[in-house]
Amino acid sequence: MKKILIVDDHSIVRTGVKLLLQEIMTNFEYFTAASKEEALAILKVHNDLDLIILDVNISDYSCERMIENCRLKSPRSKIMILSMNSETMMAKRFYQLGVDAYVNKAVKDDQLKTAFTELLSNRKYFSPDLLIQLANETFGQQVDSSNPFAQLSQREFEVMQYLFEGKTLQEIAHILAIHPSSIGTYKARIFEKMNVTSIIDLYNMYNLFK
Repeated sequence: MKKILIVDDHSIVRTGVKLLLQEIMTNFEYFTAASKEEALAILKVHNDLDLIILDVNISDYSCERMIENCRLKSPRSKIMILSMNSETMMAKRFYQLGVDAYVNKAVKDDQLKTAFTELLSNRKYFSPDLLIQLANETFGQQVDSSNPFAQLSQREFEVMQYLFEGKTLQEIAHILAIHPSSIGTYKARIFEKMNVTSIIDLYNMYNLFK
Protein backbone atom coordinates (compact mmCIF):
# COMPACT_ATOMS: atom_id res chain seq x y z
CA MET A 1 0.00 0.00 0.00
CA LYS A 2 1.32 3.43 -0.96
CA LYS A 3 1.48 6.11 1.74
CA ILE A 4 0.97 9.70 0.64
CA LEU A 5 1.13 12.96 2.61
CA ILE A 6 -0.09 16.32 1.33
CA VAL A 7 0.79 19.54 3.16
CA ASP A 8 -1.50 22.34 1.98
CA ASP A 9 -3.61 24.82 3.92
CA HIS A 10 -6.52 24.68 1.46
CA SER A 11 -8.96 21.83 2.04
CA ILE A 12 -10.16 21.96 -1.58
CA VAL A 13 -6.63 21.19 -2.77
CA ARG A 14 -6.21 18.33 -0.31
CA THR A 15 -9.54 16.85 -1.40
CA GLY A 16 -8.89 17.42 -5.10
CA VAL A 17 -5.53 15.66 -4.97
CA LYS A 18 -7.12 12.68 -3.25
CA LEU A 19 -9.77 12.42 -5.97
CA LEU A 20 -7.11 12.48 -8.68
CA LEU A 21 -5.10 9.81 -6.91
CA GLN A 22 -8.21 7.62 -6.73
CA GLU A 23 -8.39 7.77 -10.53
CA ILE A 24 -4.96 6.17 -10.93
CA MET A 25 -4.80 3.83 -7.93
CA THR A 26 -7.15 2.05 -5.54
CA ASN A 27 -4.99 1.13 -2.58
CA PHE A 28 -3.28 3.97 -0.74
CA GLU A 29 -3.18 5.60 2.68
CA TYR A 30 -3.71 9.36 2.54
CA PHE A 31 -2.48 11.75 5.21
CA THR A 32 -3.25 15.47 5.19
CA ALA A 33 -1.73 18.44 7.01
CA ALA A 34 -2.83 22.06 6.91
CA SER A 35 0.17 23.40 8.83
CA LYS A 36 3.84 22.83 9.53
CA GLU A 37 3.01 21.44 12.96
CA GLU A 38 0.54 18.88 11.60
CA ALA A 39 3.04 17.80 8.94
CA LEU A 40 5.85 17.32 11.44
CA ALA A 41 3.54 15.31 13.71
CA ILE A 42 2.74 12.92 10.85
CA LEU A 43 6.41 12.64 9.85
CA LYS A 44 7.27 11.78 13.44
CA VAL A 45 5.05 8.69 13.24
CA HIS A 46 5.43 7.72 9.57
CA ASN A 47 8.97 7.44 8.24
CA ASP A 48 8.02 5.28 5.27
CA LEU A 49 5.96 7.64 3.13
CA ASP A 50 6.08 7.03 -0.61
CA LEU A 51 5.12 10.55 -1.69
CA ILE A 52 5.07 13.92 0.07
CA ILE A 53 3.29 16.80 -1.66
CA LEU A 54 4.18 20.27 -0.39
CA ASP A 55 2.73 23.70 -1.00
CA VAL A 56 5.28 26.51 -0.71
CA ASN A 57 2.91 29.21 0.50
CA ILE A 58 1.78 28.16 3.97
CA SER A 59 1.91 30.82 6.67
CA ASP A 60 4.91 30.71 9.05
CA TYR A 61 6.41 27.82 7.12
CA SER A 62 9.78 27.56 5.39
CA CYS A 63 9.40 25.14 2.51
CA GLU A 64 13.18 24.71 2.37
CA ARG A 65 13.28 23.59 6.01
CA MET A 66 10.28 21.32 5.47
CA ILE A 67 12.10 19.62 2.59
CA GLU A 68 15.05 19.06 4.93
CA ASN A 69 12.71 17.59 7.57
CA CYS A 70 11.12 15.28 5.01
CA ARG A 71 14.50 14.03 3.87
CA LEU A 72 15.60 13.47 7.44
CA LYS A 73 12.47 11.78 8.80
CA SER A 74 11.27 9.90 5.70
CA PRO A 75 14.37 9.58 3.51
CA ARG A 76 12.96 7.29 0.82
CA SER A 77 9.98 9.56 0.08
CA LYS A 78 9.56 11.26 -3.25
CA ILE A 79 8.85 14.98 -2.78
CA MET A 80 6.60 17.03 -5.04
CA ILE A 81 6.15 20.78 -4.85
CA LEU A 82 2.58 21.69 -5.86
CA SER A 83 2.35 25.46 -6.06
CA MET A 84 0.66 28.44 -7.68
CA ASN A 85 4.10 30.00 -8.20
CA SER A 86 5.57 30.11 -11.69
CA GLU A 87 7.41 26.99 -12.78
CA THR A 88 9.76 29.09 -14.91
CA MET A 89 10.78 31.15 -11.89
CA MET A 90 10.78 28.50 -9.18
CA ALA A 91 11.15 24.93 -10.47
CA LYS A 92 14.89 24.86 -11.08
CA ARG A 93 15.56 26.23 -7.59
CA PHE A 94 13.56 23.46 -5.95
CA TYR A 95 15.13 20.74 -8.08
CA GLN A 96 18.48 22.02 -6.83
CA LEU A 97 17.15 21.49 -3.29
CA GLY A 98 16.52 17.85 -4.14
CA VAL A 99 12.77 17.67 -4.82
CA ASP A 100 11.55 15.13 -7.35
CA ALA A 101 8.85 17.20 -9.05
CA TYR A 102 7.59 20.77 -9.30
CA VAL A 103 4.08 21.21 -10.65
CA ASN A 104 1.95 24.33 -10.97
CA LYS A 105 -1.57 23.98 -9.56
CA ALA A 106 -2.99 25.42 -12.78
CA VAL A 107 -1.94 22.42 -14.91
CA LYS A 108 -4.53 20.08 -16.36
CA ASP A 109 -5.55 17.02 -14.36
CA ASP A 110 -3.88 14.61 -16.81
CA GLN A 111 -0.48 16.26 -16.30
CA LEU A 112 -0.86 16.10 -12.54
CA LYS A 113 -1.84 12.42 -12.69
CA THR A 114 1.19 11.75 -14.89
CA ALA A 115 3.39 13.38 -12.26
CA PHE A 116 1.85 11.24 -9.51
CA THR A 117 2.34 8.07 -11.58
CA GLU A 118 6.00 8.84 -12.25
CA LEU A 119 6.78 9.65 -8.63
CA LEU A 120 4.95 6.60 -7.26
CA SER A 121 6.98 4.51 -9.73
CA ASN A 122 10.12 5.84 -8.03
CA ARG A 123 11.02 8.27 -10.81
CA LYS A 124 11.32 12.04 -11.04
CA TYR A 125 8.91 14.21 -13.02
CA PHE A 126 9.83 17.14 -15.27
CA SER A 127 7.16 19.00 -17.19
CA PRO A 128 7.66 19.35 -20.97
CA ASP A 129 8.23 23.11 -20.62
CA LEU A 130 10.87 22.64 -17.96
CA LEU A 131 12.64 19.96 -20.00
CA ILE A 132 12.90 22.42 -22.91
CA GLN A 133 14.27 25.09 -20.57
CA LEU A 134 16.87 22.71 -19.11
CA ALA A 135 17.85 21.46 -22.57
CA ASN A 136 18.36 25.00 -23.83
CA GLU A 137 20.57 25.79 -20.85
CA THR A 138 22.56 22.58 -21.31
CA PHE A 139 23.29 23.40 -24.95
CA GLY A 140 24.45 26.89 -24.18
CA GLN A 141 21.49 29.09 -24.97
CA GLN A 142 21.55 30.50 -21.41
CA VAL A 143 17.81 30.95 -20.97
CA ASP A 144 18.24 32.30 -17.46
CA SER A 145 20.69 35.02 -18.52
CA SER A 146 17.78 37.30 -19.41
CA ASN A 147 16.13 36.77 -16.03
CA PRO A 148 17.74 38.95 -13.34
CA PHE A 149 16.17 36.85 -10.56
CA ALA A 150 18.36 33.90 -11.58
CA GLN A 151 21.28 35.57 -9.78
CA LEU A 152 19.52 35.41 -6.39
CA SER A 153 20.59 32.65 -4.03
CA GLN A 154 17.95 30.22 -2.77
CA ARG A 155 17.86 31.99 0.61
CA GLU A 156 17.58 35.42 -1.00
CA PHE A 157 14.74 34.18 -3.17
CA GLU A 158 12.94 32.74 -0.15
CA VAL A 159 13.32 36.01 1.79
CA MET A 160 11.98 37.92 -1.22
CA GLN A 161 8.85 35.76 -1.28
CA TYR A 162 8.16 36.54 2.38
CA LEU A 163 8.72 40.25 1.76
CA PHE A 164 6.10 40.07 -0.99
CA GLU A 165 3.69 38.62 1.59
CA GLY A 166 4.19 41.73 3.73
CA LYS A 167 6.05 40.01 6.54
CA THR A 168 8.40 42.03 8.73
CA LEU A 169 12.08 41.24 9.07
CA GLN A 170 11.37 39.84 12.55
CA GLU A 171 8.61 37.56 11.25
CA ILE A 172 10.80 36.24 8.45
CA ALA A 173 13.66 35.67 10.88
CA HIS A 174 11.33 33.64 13.12
CA ILE A 175 10.16 31.46 10.23
CA LEU A 176 13.68 30.82 8.95
CA ALA A 177 15.18 30.54 12.45
CA ILE A 178 17.92 33.09 11.81
CA HIS A 179 18.76 36.51 13.28
CA PRO A 180 16.72 39.52 12.06
CA SER A 181 19.94 41.34 11.13
CA SER A 182 20.66 38.53 8.65
CA ILE A 183 17.28 39.11 7.02
CA GLY A 184 18.16 42.79 6.71
CA THR A 185 21.38 41.80 4.99
CA TYR A 186 19.53 39.51 2.58
CA LYS A 187 17.05 42.27 1.80
CA ALA A 188 19.86 44.72 1.06
CA ARG A 189 21.55 42.19 -1.24
CA ILE A 190 18.29 41.56 -3.09
CA PHE A 191 17.73 45.28 -3.65
CA GLU A 192 21.33 45.72 -4.81
CA LYS A 193 21.24 42.79 -7.24
CA MET A 194 17.87 43.82 -8.66
CA ASN A 195 18.78 47.52 -8.66
CA VAL A 196 15.58 48.57 -6.87
CA THR A 197 14.86 50.71 -3.82
CA SER A 198 11.45 49.43 -2.68
CA ILE A 199 9.42 46.26 -2.32
CA ILE A 200 6.86 47.64 -4.79
CA ASP A 201 9.51 48.10 -7.48
CA LEU A 202 10.86 44.62 -6.75
CA TYR A 203 7.39 43.07 -7.00
CA ASN A 204 6.63 44.87 -10.27
CA MET A 205 9.89 43.56 -11.73
CA TYR A 206 9.13 40.05 -10.50
CA ASN A 207 5.77 40.08 -12.29
CA LEU A 208 7.53 40.88 -15.55
CA PHE A 209 9.64 37.74 -15.43
CA LYS A 210 7.53 35.13 -13.66
